This record gives sequence, C-alpha cells and structure tokens, in this order.
Amino acid sequence: MAEKRVDLVYDRLGQRASLTRYADLDGTKYVAGTDYTFDELGRLTDLTHQRADTVFADYDFAWDKLGQLTGFDFDSLTGDDGQTDYTYLCPCQLAGTRFGRKVVEFPWSRLAV
Repeated sequence: MAEKRVDLVYDRLGQRASLTRYADLDGTKYVAGTDYTFDELGRLTDLTHQRADTVFADYDFAWDKLGQLTGFDFDSLTGDDGQTDYTYLCPCQLAGTRFGRKVVEFPWSRLAV
C-alpha cells in the first residue's frame, strides 16, 4: 500500500478547520478535502467533503440553547439525502427522533407528566 498524506488545519480555538487528503507524501496528488464550521459556542454546524467544486457530502447540525443536537441534515452525491430531528423531554433526556416519515419515540417519553 502506498504511503499517503493528510494535512490538518486548526482555527484559533484549536478546532479542526480543514483536512486535506493526498495520494502521495509530497502533497502533489490531491484527493479530497473536508471543511469544518463551528458556531460561536464551538459546536460543529457544518461538515463538507469535497474535491474542487464537487461536494461529495454535506452535513448540517442544529443545536438548542442547552447544547443539545436538535437537527441533522445531509446531502450527498449518491442521493442519500435526509434530515433527522431530535426532541427532548428535559435537558439531556432524548424523547424521540424523526427521520423523514419515520418517527421513533422512546418508551420513557410516554411517562412524562
């Protein structure tokens, strides 16, 4: 197996800003890149894998004021697109999730008063 190279770039807060993949150690054979975007609280809001102008996959994350993931959507070249939403009973108590038409409700969510 040939040796490969990955370059990582971090922002001023030490969070990963980008990742670039190469098929060689010299960094002359570009394969693909990944970009990371964070909100002001340091939560990942966007993750994109691309090569030049072609986006292979794009992931978007939504957060509530408590730092809980409330939504996740993605688009890909293969057509595997979708959105998932999360609901909570109270902080850190996941009540259910919805992916397209499929809804999953957790048993303890019916116990809530």
